[in-house]
Order: sequence, then C-alpha cells, then structure tokens
Amino acid sequence: VWAADASTISLAGDKWQTFELFESLGIPTPATATLEERLAGPAGHPSFPLYLKPRFMAMKNSPAYFFGTIRDEAELRYFGDVLAGRHDDYLVQEDLSGGREINIDFFVQDHELKRLVTLYRLKAGDGGGIIRGRTIPCDPRLRLMAEQLARALDFCGAANFQAYAMPDGRM
Repeated sequence: VWAADASTISLAGDKWQTFELFESLGIPTPATATLEERLAGPAGHPSFPLYLKPRFMAMKNSPAYFFGTIRDEAELRYFGDVLAGRHDDYLVQEDLSGGREINIDFFVQDHELKRLVTLYRLKAGDGGGIIRGRTIPCDPRLRLMAEQLARALDFCGAANFQAYAMPDGRM
C-alpha cells in the first residue's frame, strides 16, 4: 500500500497550509487570507470581489462545505456573522472567475515527476470534482510547478492541483 507521509496528508487537507507551501516554493497563487484575517482589515489582503471557500478537506460532505462570491463589505460582514466562531475554517481569495481553470494531474516517484496531464475543466460534479474535461498541451509553467511539488513533498503516487490561465497571461 502506498500512503503519503502524515505531514503531506495534513498539508493536502488544509488549503491554508497548501497556500503557504506554494508561496514558499514561489508558485504563483491567488491573494489569500483567512476569513478572520480579512474581517480584521483589508490591508495587504485580497480586495473585492472575493471567493469564499472552506479551508479543510474534512469539511466536505457537511453543511459547512460551501463556496461563494463576496461582492462587497456588506456581504463580507454578513458571512462574518453567519460563520461566527468558525472564521479560521474559511478562506477568502482573489476572484479568478475571469480565468480558465486547468487541472494538472501528475504522478510522482522518488521525488521525481514521472507523468503529467493537463486539461480544461468542462464540467464539475456535485462534489466539485471534474467529470468532463479536454486534454490540452502542457504550459511549461505548469510542468515547473508540478516538478517543484514533486521535489518538495514526501509522497509517491498520483496527485493534482488546479491553476487558472488568466486573460493577462498570468497562470
């Protein structure tokens, strides 16, 4: 049985830890803050519109697992009130809805990237996972990101992450 190291599993289950890892590796990430941090003030944090998302994988299949767009300060305060006591369980991110979502599926063995497939997400299932996509040529920037993750993480096997190709060329 192949299983990732406990620290890798913990990291994969916490979107904030994942964000911090990507930042430490220099992998481009959307501006991100915990809901608690964003409620404390906008200095240095993403501006509106914001994308609200659950922080922990363990929240999936529970009423607490939901996503939403926050358009202004009033909606931010609304979610702050609704989620009182759970602010650190949610993240707010820069809105990437203007971009095209790309799934990067890859396989790692001995900290080396062995296989990589990139595809546009065409349709998502009820749980948010991709159920229909179209394979596309791999942008070299995405390959570099996958190689960085393969070297940084203690695991062997299949994994994936998502990126957004933005209209201005950012990935």
